[in-house]
Amino acid sequence: AMGGTDEKSVRDGLHELARKELVRAGRHSSVKDQAEYSFWHAIVRDVAYAQIPRAVRASKHVAAAEWIEAMAAERVMDHAELLAYHYVQALELSRAAGVASDADGITSAARRSLELAGDRATSLDLTKAATYYRRALALYEDDDPQRAEVLVKSALANPDSLDDAEQELEEALAIYRAVGDDRRQGWVLVHLSQEAHVRGEAERGERLLSEAIDLLERHPPGEELAAAHTRQAAFFALASRPRECLQVTERALPVVEDLGLRRYEARLRQYHGVARFELGEVDGLADIRYGIELGRELGDLLTVAFGHSNLGTMTLSLSAQESADIYTDAVDFADRRGMGGSTMWLRAERTWPLYDLGRWDEILREVANVEDWGRSRGGGGYVSIIALPQKALVLVQRGQHAEAVSVVAEFLSAAREARDPQVLVPALVAAAAVAAATGNHAEAPALVREAETTARGVQRSRYVADLVSIAVDVNAMDAAEALLTGTDYATGRPAHVWAAARAVFAEATGETEAALALHDEAAAGWANQGSIPGRAKSLLGGGKCVIALGRPLEATGRLHEARELFLRLGARPAVTAVDGLLGRATSVSA
Repeated sequence: AMGGTDEKSVRDGLHELARKELVRAGRHSSVKDQAEYSFWHAIVRDVAYAQIPRAVRASKHVAAAEWIEAMAAERVMDHAELLAYHYVQALELSRAAGVASDADGITSAARRSLELAGDRATSLDLTKAATYYRRALALYEDDDPQRAEVLVKSALANPDSLDDAEQELEEALAIYRAVGDDRRQGWVLVHLSQEAHVRGEAERGERLLSEAIDLLERHPPGEELAAAHTRQAAFFALASRPRECLQVTERALPVVEDLGLRRYEARLRQYHGVARFELGEVDGLADIRYGIELGRELGDLLTVAFGHSNLGTMTLSLSAQESADIYTDAVDFADRRGMGGSTMWLRAERTWPLYDLGRWDEILREVANVEDWGRSRGGGGYVSIIALPQKALVLVQRGQHAEAVSVVAEFLSAAREARDPQVLVPALVAAAAVAAATGNHAEAPALVREAETTARGVQRSRYVADLVSIAVDVNAMDAAEALLTGTDYATGRPAHVWAAARAVFAEATGETEAALALHDEAAAGWANQGSIPGRAKSLLGGGKCVIALGRPLEATGRLHEARELFLRLGARPAVTAVDGLLGRATSVSA
């Protein structure tokens, strides 16, 4: 094809070259029914290539690419990288040879093949995909509408730099506005809303999403509106507003299924499952898993990563170990596919189950990784806000108060600016715990009350026991009582949290027998779910109640186990408190 020569002449020539050991035939050909040869030595290849004039080389690269496309037929995507290589080589050689008339046609082919290579790489390696898209962008005129499409693809594939991704989206938006394309404007606004959320700019994200939906609802349903509704469902799911999330998913799913928009179906199924789970339907996990598998089938790496985040968070309510395993697998999946930002997001969320499992040293290492990644990109952003509260909790419970205060200063303002309950509630809990431990009894109640008005759904069910304990410690009984007015939970981690919260309040208000029963219920639940700090605190509470009821010998078993667990956590202040109670129990018994 490159030389316009008949096949017999080529085979005879190659046979002679093979006899002279310049080329050799391969045992297996990469193309069915074709003989394949390679050079014996790279230097022979390079000299032969260099002897061909540039203009001729360019035409041969084009001929090679056209032959590959013809051979590949409908499987041309599988050869996209090779096509991109040939067309880019042809373009560079044509320009170097001053063959402008040929270069124009080759430019279009090079753009197309680079974009195709990027599309193929999105299911394998996002870093590589972004590289191909950016090489394609360099071949477009600034105002070309097709350039806007590639800009969006590049932004979505960008694994690391939020600044670069946002700049590319803003450029795409400007192009679509210039040509008056409402639908694509709305599509870009949806993605800008997502970028704002990742930055921790919730208010801006909501505004952009609202603008997108207003724009898109003027037109018949399509990919763009599906993207907007999917983003809206994600917003409600993350904000623990399950009923509103269900309204969106149940309205959008039939539409995307009819239109065959399976990528959006995969994500909507996940958010549908999150909402169902939050409303007490454990089968919601099946919806999340379905969304993950559909994303995997489609080669949609981001959908798979988001799905593992959703599944890991929800599963934490049932088993800390299973949740940690999900996150570990997800981090490995994302890391092997060049998904830098997603990898760090998953690592940050993984600190949640690690906290329950008592793997606190591992939390400190994981948070350090997240912080280093954030600093290398000019700021930790949202992932740091997710991870740092666990670091503060570990430090304060280990008696490292000054370090804990410093960590709180790093994340609290940013969490408030984000206005996302998923990160704001744990940030307020950690800040309140540090304030209470350091004797700041003016700030601690205010932080507890702020968390009480912010927490809902998953956030309330995860942190209500911690908040009630802090409120009782700083004598903010009104805040403690307010936290207990709400939905009670019957199963999983939320049930243990709720029992533990009511136990602390009952103990503080003199209902010692009721408090003991609740502490024991919570301790058993924590053991089943796998939370070491939860069980240790409930055992400690039960031990105190037994001593108060005048049965000190009965307290020692609980207290010794609590001491062992606190030692494993490195929580020295709690160990000291248990030792004091053990001494008291022994004294009373004597």
